[in-house]
Amino acid sequence: MNWINNIVRPKIRSFLNKKESPDNLWVKCPVSGEMVFYKDLEANQWVVPGSGHHMRIKARDRLGSFFDGGAYEELGF
Repeated sequence: MNWINNIVRPKIRSFLNKKESPDNLWVKCPVSGEMVFYKDLEANQWVVPGSGHHMRIKARDRLGSFFDGGAYEELGF
């Protein structure tokens, strides 16, 4: 084994195999400018803990929380 295999190759492999991180981990509150973790905001039903601002949610998420257990039937028009 030479020094190139021991030192240079592991650095190149770690450089090429970086894990991607999602860009939407943090959400900024439009009122207070506070940064809130996405999972915390989702668990708090899209209400910012610091300012109490209600963020917009998708219609399917709202229907799921409105009906018990998310059991509803969609009508196709």
